[in-house]
Amino acid sequence: LMTGILQLSEECRRIWGFGDEPVSRDVLVDVVHPQDRGRVQAARESEIETGAPYELDYRLVLPDGEVREIHSAGQTQRAKDGTVVRLRGVVQDVTTTREREREIARVKTVLVQSDRMKSDLIGMLGHDIRQPMQVVVGYLGEALASEDGGGYLVRCLEKALSGALRVNGM
Repeated sequence: LMTGILQLSEECRRIWGFGDEPVSRDVLVDVVHPQDRGRVQAARESEIETGAPYELDYRLVLPDGEVREIHSAGQTQRAKDGTVVRLRGVVQDVTTTREREREIARVKTVLVQSDRMKSDLIGMLGHDIRQPMQVVVGYLGEALASEDGGGYLVRCLEKALSGALRVNGM
């Protein structure tokens, strides 16, 4: 912190897209996604002022345009007089995890919509099947109750057949 040059592990350099060159705090901040930069700077400043540990999620934009999602946690290390001498922390690339979480949420939304559509379809089909079947049942009941047998019975059976064929065509 005193020199302004950060000591980064190989993994941290890989995550942040840095080579072997020295990295300053300003260079580190420049890689943070512009929409997240103010929040990250405020968290780091608060950590330095209060000494409280921090935990933060934010995005990086690498020089090639790739966006990575990061989870970081850390705490200041102070000298006996209270001066901040080091910021210690860990950085984890959570891009794949966040992408999978978003995909799970998307699939869940699609499944909920599909379930609603299925319920609507079952309701419609139930009505479309019950209504013609009520006609079939009604005409068959009439035919069985009919005493004249002849023409009326034939008409009832024709209507019942028509309703049954309609249901069969679905």
